Amino acid sequence: MNPHSGTPRERAPLDLATVAAIGLLAAIVNVVQHETTHALACPLVGGELRALSALYVVCESPDLAAAKVVDGVAPAVDLVLALALWAWLRRGGPRADPARLFVYLVMLMSWLAGSGYLMVSGIAGIGDVATVMTGWSPAWVWRAAAALLGSALFLGGVWAALRLLGRTLGGLEGDGPERSRRAQRIGISAYGAALVATLAAVAVSPLGANSLPSVAGMAAVVFGYSPLLWMGLWFADGAFPKPVAPTLTIGRDLRWWVAAGVAFAAFVGLLGPTLTFA
Repeated sequence: MNPHSGTPRERAPLDLATVAAIGLLAAIVNVVQHETTHALACPLVGGELRALSALYVVCESPDLAAAKVVDGVAPAVDLVLALALWAWLRRGGPRADPARLFVYLVMLMSWLAGSGYLMVSGIAGIGDVATVMTGWSPAWVWRAAAALLGSALFLGGVWAALRLLGRTLGGLEGDGPERSRRAQRIGISAYGAALVATLAAVAVSPLGANSLPSVAGMAAVVFGYSPLLWMGLWFADGAFPKPVAPTLTIGRDLRWWVAAGVAFAAFVGLLGPTLTFA
């Protein structure tokens, strides 16, 4: 029987190695998009791009206003991209199940990154949005506002993603517990893959593991992507719809393994050690 026609969940393939490859590729896309946005913004505001890494960008900005644009534009693009992908998935998204999962993970990771930078900048006073708020007075008011708004957006994004998850996973009526277990396995696999990519980038970074970019990069995954570890448990709540839909089927697919392997090699081998520009 066709697993897309509503067969029992246990008959629908869920190859965790392929899920991990999809999660790895999604995490690399999210990080590269974020850092590349910083890099592209640099010359557009009259700055000089000095370095592009998997963990940071060095831009010599002509003034503070330009530096604020370079730092602030990446989290903003994260949020805009996430909203665009969320809207696409709401309308159906890609037809192929692995591609739909990939888009879902990029959407979620982009939202967590954008809102997470806002939250962390408010709480700790460091990060992209902290640069944007430089000179704003009273500082504590702006930081508190950023922390509250970032936290609300972070949790709100998780809530919105969970409301979309039932349609993404698909399944039969009344199989909520199995859908939650399936969501948990997907989330843990994607989280582990993202963590491996970041650890590898940190290991080859010329700044060392104790540098601020390395610590920030690790924190962005360990804490920023943490909903992937517990979203499946929250998904078990009846507040999240689980409509009857074709079952998400992820079989063993070497194409995703190869794509993830190539992306990982470039991410760690090229961006990890840092690309420098004269």
